[in-house]
Amino acid sequence: MPKFGQGVPVGGTTGQELQKASNTDFDTAWVTPPAGGSGALTFLEAHSASTSATLDFTAFISSTYDTYLFKIVGLIPATSTSILYMRMGTGAGPTYDTGANYGAQVMRHNSGAAAFAGADSGLTQIQLTTNWLSTGSHPIAGTINFYGPQNATLYKFVGAELVYPDSGINNMVMANTSGQYNSATAVTAVRFYMSAGNITSGTIRVYGITKT
Repeated sequence: MPKFGQGVPVGGTTGQELQKASNTDFDTAWVTPPAGGSGALTFLEAHSASTSATLDFTAFISSTYDTYLFKIVGLIPATSTSILYMRMGTGAGPTYDTGANYGAQVMRHNSGAAAFAGADSGLTQIQLTTNWLSTGSHPIAGTINFYGPQNATLYKFVGAELVYPDSGINNMVMANTSGQYNSATAVTAVRFYMSAGNITSGTIRVYGITKT
């Protein structure tokens, strides 16, 4: 059998040998990874905080994608017990919608208890976390899926899984969030910010999810 990286000559290996290689001998098996397809991620835009009031994403939305994935890495709030929010922008400006056109349901879990926050409608932003955030070396991390921002006939939905420290009893929280923008207007931008104070540091990246 050829060593890793040498390839397999046509007709030079029996099916029995390939089965043996795949099961027992990874050093001698050469596998070509499949090409990217449906569900592949394409990096589109990123912003890093430096005592920032907001992190605004204004260039990532296009007709190429209808689903987007945000990755939050090491986000540090300046103010303890503040809440991470998400708000939609529309038009060429963009203009960020501050009206009561949002809904969010946040379920917070930790080893001590669970808590619920949010409302189906009437909010002025999508609430992504509860108010149990710490500061200093305790970051927010996780993912947010954003669906159909360009659709001009349907409401827009997000689904998030975020982890962060619980400043009350000093353990880790998992928050599962479902959010919606109750507007049929196409979204052109997204803003992230805290309910109080700035974002000290950390990065948010957004990727387009390939359709086919």
